[in-house]
Amino acid sequence: MIEVLEKAVEKVRQLPPERQERAAAMLEEYANASDDIYVLSSEEELLIDEAIAELDRGEFVTTEQMRPIFDKYRL
Repeated sequence: MIEVLEKAVEKVRQLPPERQERAAAMLEEYANASDDIYVLSSEEELLIDEAIAELDRGEFVTTEQMRPIFDKYRL
C-alpha cells in the first residue's frame, strides 16, 4: 500500500464507526468502478452544445424560477 493511502486509512480508523462505514463504502465503490471511458452519444453531445450556447447567451433561470425545484428536493 502506498504511503498516502496508509495515512488516509489511519485517519479513517480514528473516525466514529458510522463514518468509517461510509468511507469503506466509498472506497469499495471506487475500487469496483470500471476504468472504461464514457463516450457521449450524438444526442448527449447535442444537448451539451445547446446548454453551452444558452450559457454563452446569458440565458439563466432565476432563483425564483428554481425555488419550486429547491423546495421539492430540499432535505
